[in-house]
Amino acid sequence: MRVPQARLSDLETGKIPITKHYENKIWYALESLHISSEELQHIYELVQIKNNKQNTKVEL
Repeated sequence: MRVPQARLSDLETGKIPITKHYENKIWYALESLHISSEELQHIYELVQIKNNKQNTKVEL
């Protein structure tokens, strides 16, 4: 369950939205890296903030 580097770049730059599909793949990859639950929680919060900002831009 890998995400190609080019697709990750598109996600990072906002060229494509972070859909549930990609979010799940990213979480799976993070879990395989044995990142602590605190770090995962922080990443989750950052993703939520970014998603909220993207949704706000669409509504304007």
